[in-house]
Amino acid sequence: MIDIHCHILPQLDDGPKSLEQSLEMCQQAVENGYTDIIATPHHLKKSYDNPGSLVKEQVNQLNVELNKRAIPLIIHAGQELRIHEELLTKLQQGEAITLADSNYVLIELPTSAIPLYSLTLVSQLIQSGYKPIIAHPERNSIIKQQPDKLTAFIDLGVYTQLTWKSLSFNSNFKKISKTLIRKELIHFIATDAHDTTHRPINSLQIKKWFFTKQMKDQINYFEKNAIQLLKNEMIETSNSW
Repeated sequence: MIDIHCHILPQLDDGPKSLEQSLEMCQQAVENGYTDIIATPHHLKKSYDNPGSLVKEQVNQLNVELNKRAIPLIIHAGQELRIHEELLTKLQQGEAITLADSNYVLIELPTSAIPLYSLTLVSQLIQSGYKPIIAHPERNSIIKQQPDKLTAFIDLGVYTQLTWKSLSFNSNFKKISKTLIRKELIHFIATDAHDTTHRPINSLQIKKWFFTKQMKDQINYFEKNAIQLLKNEMIETSNSW
């Protein structure tokens, strides 16, 4: 499997605090069936400043450590980019980067608002050849109350990524997550993991709860799209479950 959103690089954001913690997350990922992870530290968000050059350097270092320890996992460079009026410029300058050198770019909305410039910005990104993916839209309070707010983005060509943990039994986001899936407003699913305990990589455990064939088909659809992303190919947007 491929994880397109994971805070696995050490000492860059609110993810692992050391190399050893990062390697523990990598081992946990392998145990959950992952072969590739796109490292997506926060950038353009509050005090987090992780330009593309730094992320790529850290990814190379982590891959070296994985090879030393014979951990069968490949890390790719990316960022989780807080939506920003200058985002297109920062992508063109290389400060902001795409996911695994693809045309896909992971963007994050604020938790309690959808900025007025959002639709204009994503339109500019798409016109410039980028493929925006909105990270964990289920956490946005406006979308949580009005799921169809996502439709305006998707109609423009924007994709969306749900977080695995949002589907767990004790999640405050389970209801909205299932609603978004049912309405075919989700294209990817990812861990958004930050550690091995509080926000771990535990996809296999959550998968066991999806006992209906329909839900299994949906999960397969999300996982297939992740493969297409890593190849920088178009994904299927017409869900056929």
